[in-house]
Amino acid sequence: MAFAVVAQTSGITRPGPIGALLLTGLGLTALQAVPLPTPLVEWLQPHAVQHTTESARLLGSEPPAFVALSLAPIASWTALLRGVACAAVYAASCSVARRLGRRAVLELTSAAVGVTALVIGAHAAAGTELVYGVYDPIYVQPRLVGPVLNGNHLSGLMVLGAVTSFWLSTTSEGRSQRVAWLGLCLLEAAFALYTLSRGGAAALGLAFFLLAGLSLRSRSRVRSRQRVALTWTVAVLIIGGAVIVDWASSDLRTQFESGPYEKHELALEGVQVALAHPLLGVGRGAYAVGVAELHGGLRRATHPENIIAQHVAEWGIFGAVFLLGVAAELIRRALRTRSSAVAAATAGLVAVSAQNLADFSLEMTGIAIVVMAALAIVTRPEEEIRVPRRPMVLVGALAASGLLGTAAWSSLFHDATRTQLALEMGLTRGDWQRVIDDAEDAIARHPAEPAFPLLLGTALARRADASALPALNRAMVLAPRWPQPHIEAARVLSALGRTDQALLELRAGAERDPEMTAPFVCALVGSSDTQRAWRAIPEAGITRSQTLNLVAGCLPENDAVAARMDDEILRRHPGHVHAGLRRAARLEGAARTEALETLIGAHPEDERAWRQLARAHADLNAFAAVVEVTEQARDAIGPDGTLLALEARALAALGREAAARRAVDDLRGLGGISAERMTSTYLVEADVEEMLGNPARALRAVEQAERLDPSPQVLRRLIDLSREVGDERRGYAARAKLCRLHDEEAACRAVNAVARPGHQ
Repeated sequence: MAFAVVAQTSGITRPGPIGALLLTGLGLTALQAVPLPTPLVEWLQPHAVQHTTESARLLGSEPPAFVALSLAPIASWTALLRGVACAAVYAASCSVARRLGRRAVLELTSAAVGVTALVIGAHAAAGTELVYGVYDPIYVQPRLVGPVLNGNHLSGLMVLGAVTSFWLSTTSEGRSQRVAWLGLCLLEAAFALYTLSRGGAAALGLAFFLLAGLSLRSRSRVRSRQRVALTWTVAVLIIGGAVIVDWASSDLRTQFESGPYEKHELALEGVQVALAHPLLGVGRGAYAVGVAELHGGLRRATHPENIIAQHVAEWGIFGAVFLLGVAAELIRRALRTRSSAVAAATAGLVAVSAQNLADFSLEMTGIAIVVMAALAIVTRPEEEIRVPRRPMVLVGALAASGLLGTAAWSSLFHDATRTQLALEMGLTRGDWQRVIDDAEDAIARHPAEPAFPLLLGTALARRADASALPALNRAMVLAPRWPQPHIEAARVLSALGRTDQALLELRAGAERDPEMTAPFVCALVGSSDTQRAWRAIPEAGITRSQTLNLVAGCLPENDAVAARMDDEILRRHPGHVHAGLRRAARLEGAARTEALETLIGAHPEDERAWRQLARAHADLNAFAAVVEVTEQARDAIGPDGTLLALEARALAALGREAAARRAVDDLRGLGGISAERMTSTYLVEADVEEMLGNPARALRAVEQAERLDPSPQVLRRLIDLSREVGDERRGYAARAKLCRLHDEEAACRAVNAVARPGHQ
């Protein structure tokens, strides 16, 4: 609609090189999305035909005569709509730039980003964690709440806004305008840094350094003013950014060093997808399906987070041509012109593009259309085509908008992610038949998506239906590294009495993800025939050791099979903490403490080993050794609540009253205001006071615990201490509460059989 209005009033420009590339990209995306004759598609994209044929066979239907080139046709339709929006904004911006000047488009670009920044500022001022006070983010926990929730995306958008706002502040005539634009620039730069995005911080510095270099070539009369202001602004931004990054260094390490994916690994996966589909790619918007087909990892990325890998994987050879063409035209125009407006737009575009070598913000429509407007400032074609001012232009635009809106709604309604969430909710509710029907419909619409045959098989497996196996086999083919299809297949086979086959499926699942599979192994073998668990253990490699460790951890502690598994782990990995702890737990007396001391010598940082050693000494009534161990542990791992509790009891047993109470005070300070920890501390205090021969003080401590947590354990302790001090009234009240709150039979009998003390 915006394009139609601009065409009515200002005319439209000829496409130019960038426009031609955009139109070609739209044409290719449309070609990928529309169904074509199957023989043609089989020649161009055999994977698409194979997936469609196999899915039809699974559903018991005939293969279609027409198949889309894209592996995810609905996603490609969505990408086409996104591309139409970007192309229309680019064309409209070119026309506005020609008629009103580049500054007008630059002001619109900066204002669009500025509005986003102001909305974010309003959210921060209101202290709300809900977007517009309504939406509670599900997939991310943003540092800044606003229209853009992904911190990396937001930082890229803020970089573009900061550099354009800065240019406007140095070229505006009025002082108030300069101050307003500069204030907006600083706000956007601050938000870009506050997201703690490394790419955003680097892009911000790159943008301003590029602007500094390109501004030296401009002929603007404000160039000298720009140089001075730019120098100071860059200095402030660099210093401020360094301070923020230093302050948030621990957050950055957590975010980027312990995350599930490394950026270069994602980009490499994208390249591998591109090499598997070199001619036309997997289809625009279909990357998630392509990477599942190739790798099928448990946690797959929807984007490779690299603009080059993204376009080459989805568009094939044309993706490389498209990016090279845009880059060449951008560089050519930036070097030819001496306009400071072009310098500002170029700096922002290059910075955002560089950031997208490790991000995918340009795949987001709201950000992409702002970037398209900035691109029009740099690459605006010079020739113009006049359009007659007739109502039919607007009528046609309205009709086109209606068609595009209908297509957009249809794509949104059948979106793979939305459909998958709905099916998962159906599984949670236990609505098996609804899930089965909807999953079959989803398979027909998304023949290459592995989640839908998996969900279909899962729903059938919950009904112990053998027809789940073909669906699960299909999911195994589409996502060869997912463990879930093998786990669900094991569930079905076990229900059918084919336990050995079920264990083999669990072995396949363990080879893909031992942590997810091990609990199912233990549940399947139970405690009566644990010997069969060996059939589910991978034959070699790191997954064998991982699975052995996890299965041994969930089998009964003294089980002979678990002991043999731990023996093998320790042969493969001497000093293994988990296996060493389990082996020590099977020992007794001095042998146990000796094994734990050896383990601590190899792993002094492991708090579990220290705790187990302290307990082992406590079991032997070696209370002096308990105190010695807890003091050593404090030096090695710092204060620990479990060890402090053991130390307090040991000190009380040794008769060191003051030291025992200091340990309880330390434990209380360590627990903070957590009700659960406070309850635990009061119970430790009760133990200490009782061991010191002060049952009345112990009773008061348990009463404090009961006020926080009237659990059966606490109430029984209260009853015992009341009996010890001879306070039957308190004992009766505790029994009555135990009966009323927890319906404990013995307490109820006691309350009913004994008259209430003081009321006989």
